[in-house]
Parts: sequence; C-alpha cells; structure tokens
Amino acid sequence: MTVSQTVKDRLQKDYGCPADLIAIIPNGVDGSVFTPDTRDPLFDVIALGSFIHPRKGFRYVAEAYRALAAKGYRIADVGRRSDAQIMVLQSIPGVTIHGTVDQQTVQSLIQRSSVLISTSLYEGFGLSLIEALACGRPSFAFGGGAVPEVLREIDVSFIIPVRDTQTLVARVAGFLRHSEADRQKKGERYRAVTLQHYALDSSAMALRMLYAQMRREGLARITSESSQGSYGFAIKR
Repeated sequence: MTVSQTVKDRLQKDYGCPADLIAIIPNGVDGSVFTPDTRDPLFDVIALGSFIHPRKGFRYVAEAYRALAAKGYRIADVGRRSDAQIMVLQSIPGVTIHGTVDQQTVQSLIQRSSVLISTSLYEGFGLSLIEALACGRPSFAFGGGAVPEVLREIDVSFIIPVRDTQTLVARVAGFLRHSEADRQKKGERYRAVTLQHYALDSSAMALRMLYAQMRREGLARITSESSQGSYGFAIKR
C-alpha cells in the first residue's frame, strides 16, 4: 500500500513491484483538528518541515522568504534547520524562526498564517499541504513528485513549476492582495474540497477494507496450499 500514484509508479520502476499488488490509499486529514481560525493571522506566510535534506529545497524557500519579506510580509519558519540554515534565516527580516515544535503548535501556526508554501523538489504526497487546506489556507507548492496529483482537484494555481520562486512569490502575493472576505470565501471552498477528497475517516476506512481483503486472500492462499501439501500437488486420501 502507498499514498499516491507517483509513489506506486516509482515502486514499479525501481523495485519491480507488480502494479496489481500495490494499492493506493491517500493520506487523510482530521477536519475536526485542522479547522479555520477566525482570528486575525499572526503571519502572512508559513513554511514547515525539515529542510536538512537538499531535496526539501531550502535554497528556494530562502529565496522566496527574501522576496516576500521585501514586500513586507510576515513569515513563520517551522521545523528542523541546520546551523548554516539558521544563519541564513536570521539574515532575512520578517522571518520568525520557530524551530522544531509539537503537533499542537504546528496546527496553531498553520491556522494563524494566511498562506502555506512548499519548495520541496519531490514529495510522495505532502501531508502539510492538505492540513493547511483543511484550515482554509491555500498551499502553494513546487510541483515535484505527487504534489500535482494532490492539489489539482483543489486548485491548479497552487501548483508551481519546480525551482520557480518568482512564480511562487507572485501567486502568494496575488492571493494576499485579496480582501479578507474574499480569502475567507476561498478558504471555505478549499476546506470543503480537501475534506471531500482527503478526509481522515475515509482513508482509515479504506485502509481497514484493504487489510480485511488482504487477510481473506491470505487465508484463502494458506487453505489452498494446505490442501495441496507442501510440494504444491494435491494430496491423495
């Protein structure tokens, strides 16, 4: 089982796994936990997750931060950073460095930020994207890996060409120029469509059904092999 068609294709290509033996069950988000917050945002932009691995695109998030900070936007940076990365972030005005925080704080920071951005060059899914969307916050992300697969049903304008920080900044700024009422209306739609496609209950139910199917098939296989004996031929009685 995997969470996206992108990862399924990679499992087939890299490991030779038969397609019919790989089920896809997307990640889900708990809409009772990740909810809209009607209070004024503390931050205009948030990016979260570890940027230690080059695949996460720290260079590009730093570029985006500089451009957004130059426009006067307030930025929340959340997650593990190297010492060198922290020094870069400290040089950018308007960036608040939160470091590694607990899940409740992550939830609160997403709710109190207007926009989430992701500059990851490859994602097998991108859970933080749907967490923000469930809070009614748009998620603008580089379209690496499964990101287009996850976001296209919600809003294709969220999908940014990989490494194109100029387009990322332009789309974030474009959204932030909308009135608060317009942003709230858009956010209601983002949340509704996200929970339609990625509700945690639906993912959990699909997973239970898959495990039940695997158990039935496993028991049937054991029964069949037992009836044939350990050498694969029918036992004479």
